[in-house]
Amino acid sequence: MHHQGILPIAFPALAVIVVLWFFLITRLFDRLASRHRRAYDAMGRPSLGRLLQGSVEAGKQFLFFVFLRRHRSLGDARLSMLADSLLVLFVIYMGSLVGLSMMVMQARAAA
Repeated sequence: MHHQGILPIAFPALAVIVVLWFFLITRLFDRLASRHRRAYDAMGRPSLGRLLQGSVEAGKQFLFFVFLRRHRSLGDARLSMLADSLLVLFVIYMGSLVGLSMMVMQARAAA
């Protein structure tokens, strides 16, 4: 498939991943707040709103929680599934962005 045929599909797919990412973050924070209050409080009571407002501390705590897999110590299978899903989505999203960037650079070099 030519690069031009991929781009109209790729950008909506990436947008869907972002929407799903926000949905899963909201579910994760709700689960933390309702079932793991100490962990939620220790993270600074994060919320999607605080992340979108650019709260560095909230973002850092959230990323550490997901990427360092701190959720495992809480023994909550549903919470771990949410956090692991976020991790997988992040890897897919970043891999897709890198791949698309490389395709665009190749297309420009060939032009």
